[in-house]
Amino acid sequence: MKLETDRSFPPELQFLVVAAQARLTASRAVERMWACDHRLWKQDPTDIANRLGWLTIIEYMNDRAEDLLTFAASAKKRGIRDVVLLGMGGSSLGPEVLRATFGPSNGFPRLWVLDSTVPGWIQQVTQAIDPARSLFILASKSGGTIEVMSLFAHFWELVHKTPGHQGGEHFIAITDPGTGLEKLAAEHGFWRIFTNPPDIGGRYSVLSYFGLVPAALMGIDVARLITRATAMAQACRTQTPLERNPGADLGATMASLAQAGRNKITLISSPQIAAFGLWAEQLLAESTGKEGTGLIPVANEPIVSPTAYGTDRLFVYLRLKGDQNRQLDRQIAGLARHGHPDLITADRRIWSVGGTAPRRLRRPLGLYDTLLQDGAGHPLSAKSARLPSPCDDDSRLWSALSPFNRPTP
Repeated sequence: MKLETDRSFPPELQFLVVAAQARLTASRAVERMWACDHRLWKQDPTDIANRLGWLTIIEYMNDRAEDLLTFAASAKKRGIRDVVLLGMGGSSLGPEVLRATFGPSNGFPRLWVLDSTVPGWIQQVTQAIDPARSLFILASKSGGTIEVMSLFAHFWELVHKTPGHQGGEHFIAITDPGTGLEKLAAEHGFWRIFTNPPDIGGRYSVLSYFGLVPAALMGIDVARLITRATAMAQACRTQTPLERNPGADLGATMASLAQAGRNKITLISSPQIAAFGLWAEQLLAESTGKEGTGLIPVANEPIVSPTAYGTDRLFVYLRLKGDQNRQLDRQIAGLARHGHPDLITADRRIWSVGGTAPRRLRRPLGLYDTLLQDGAGHPLSAKSARLPSPCDDDSRLWSALSPFNRPTP
């Protein structure tokens, strides 16, 4: 698979990227990552070896795509009009991006993502659905997320108050094997229990049951998503030349620029795929921010004058061809003219968001972490990076933003 990628970097930054690519090539990082070599990140395998399921999840789900499509068809045949996902964090962000990007297909249920315990939002969803024609998804990797269990109690009671309907037939569960949720679902007679591979963290789970079950129920062709993701996975296996590997190239770019002080990854997306930033934001921040060397993702921020930005930004523009991109194109060109590094990825197909963009972004994060570790696996000191003055940057941005877009102090 080949995405059209263009970069506009000053020569000194491009030199850093090339040097990072050389380091990855010399260490055989791509080959070792696909072989699940934990020493790329840590000498101790304890925290790594059982968390690399995202490398093979697409093969696992490919064998189960037909079952998901059959299950979704049966829900449609039952007359289900609304699917309510009860989940927090990584269990809900991926499905929310798919909902916002694709929406339900004709005749398939709407998806409501209830990832909040705010009473007003719970009340709004409760009033908008007919319990007799609704299906509730309890999504929790740990199987004991207190918010999910609290929401379950509310909707279980709601269904039981509906004449002629038993609770279990309106509920399904997605969780790891052996959790309390799996036991609860069996005891309450849930319609289906999907046990997810346990070696995948929540934020990496969009191409597992956590993301693909809600997608299928909305009428999204999950087999097509998997096909697109498989093609991207194959492209990310390329070892030489490394710049032809979209995942390795992006990982080298983010790591080398972060070491130069440009650690704020500013995500800009075409309107139809703007929701992608919500998912990428959590993935970038939570995956890289645990040992003092992380990236700071900035999603859906209004673009202001190029002179308002300091020297801490890398702009990543996800451009969907045929979308309303004219203003964004002008703004990105203006940033490039002022020396800000821009990375533009273009595709003609909206399916790239659901299939290839998540697949592509996970690979570079593994290689990003590799580049920000020294030979013994210790993170580089933050003092080694040339960091800009945050106060200067903040004041410039604050003055450039319109009052409507300024954050509340």
